Amino acid sequence: MRPVRDTPFQAHGHEWDAPASAQEQAAYSGTYASYVTGHVGTPRPYMPGYDSGVMCLVVGMLLLLAFSFKHWRRFFKTFGNDLLSVRRRANVFDDSTMSETRVLAVLVIQVCICEAILVYCTFGSGFASVQTIFPAIGILTLAAGIFYLLQLMAYSIIGSVFSDKAGCRQWIKGFNASQAFLSLLLLVPALVVLFYPNTAIWMPIVAGGLYATVRIIFVCKGFKIFFQGINSLLYFIIYLLAVEVTPLVALYHGTTYIVSGI
Repeated sequence: MRPVRDTPFQAHGHEWDAPASAQEQAAYSGTYASYVTGHVGTPRPYMPGYDSGVMCLVVGMLLLLAFSFKHWRRFFKTFGNDLLSVRRRANVFDDSTMSETRVLAVLVIQVCICEAILVYCTFGSGFASVQTIFPAIGILTLAAGIFYLLQLMAYSIIGSVFSDKAGCRQWIKGFNASQAFLSLLLLVPALVVLFYPNTAIWMPIVAGGLYATVRIIFVCKGFKIFFQGINSLLYFIIYLLAVEVTPLVALYHGTTYIVSGI
């Protein structure tokens, strides 16, 4: 027989409101009722795409890109020629306009942001709290921008030492064009891994393949510019190891250090 309630109002969820008491249910099931013990909740996974700071960064990047590409066909043709062509004689229309410089600056910023997002989603699964997502991506974006400037400085020095003014200009334009195309290629993998963290296993592999492809094309252009016989082959191999391979290894270790330290 159920006990009589002492007050007209009782708190919801009391065992008196159940069809049987907790002891009676335990006698049949061997465990206490779920309304008494409850279930242990699991925290909802927080995706980087839900962070307001990261979303503002991505939306701002896409808006800058949309307003900059008014004549996108001409830009693609210009960047394609800069990446593939090794024409020594300058054309009267080869001078960069303000619009091309602005588009290039936007694409460089975009490639830094995309690289930061991909690196974070690849190595940043152990970040301590939600508050570290936007600062971490901001720091990685800054690191990618510094790495771009260091590469630009290194290519300018090497081009001025081992080639003439025209060859150095062609090489620098090829490097900037490679970053422009890489920015567009990495946009889709970065957005996918941002909103679907489960793709962090294979999406960075896709991005790495795209990066390697663009880099190989740029290295081939440098080979066409600097190769002047079998004697220059040794210098080109030294360049590959010192400028293309070693900085990437150092950047990898530096990135893992930054990610683990945040």
